[in-house]
Amino acid sequence: NMEVLNDLYELGIWYETKEYQNVAFVGYDKDRKVRLVTVRGTKGDFKNTTSGSDRKYPVCYTSDMAGQKGLRNSVVHLFEAPIDMISYISLMHESGVEWKNHNFMALCGIYQPKEKLEESAVPAGLKRYLEDRPYTGTVCLHLDNDGAGKNAARAFEIVLGNRGLKVINQPPPEGFKDCNDFLMNGKMLVRKIRDKEMEGR
Repeated sequence: NMEVLNDLYELGIWYETKEYQNVAFVGYDKDRKVRLVTVRGTKGDFKNTTSGSDRKYPVCYTSDMAGQKGLRNSVVHLFEAPIDMISYISLMHESGVEWKNHNFMALCGIYQPKEKLEESAVPAGLKRYLEDRPYTGTVCLHLDNDGAGKNAARAFEIVLGNRGLKVINQPPPEGFKDCNDFLMNGKMLVRKIRDKEMEGR
């Protein structure tokens, strides 16, 4: 959604690189200093997190970023990749939800829990987020619909539950790899079903 993209661009969450026209996503600290940059190619599967990036500061949008100081939303939506985060925000926007009142975080990588899931650590970026926002009570997971994503979701349910947090697992619908896949292809499927229903009337 162009409106969402423009809003996030104005907030400095993404930009286009000059040399290869790749998309760079940016993570900031509380003083708005750039602490992480991760790049995704617009052609092919190129992905890279720049040297010196600090994973304690993943790509985020929080409800206080758009000038809404003092707004404390106790829920954070968690994603593997920034493109999935932005896709989900676009889906919210197109559904009429005021997404700017919500919190979103992309870990910028696949969370790899330990073999014994209960021994897994909370990712550095999410741990710092929870320390900075102790009023957070719920984490909504929007991880990939694959083995790694499902295993990570189970680990999060355990380690975050042990911290007293409510964990809601909301992967994309079965048949779609991730939120971006659902944004790109899911709406087309819904439209086809709707068209068939109309033909049958």
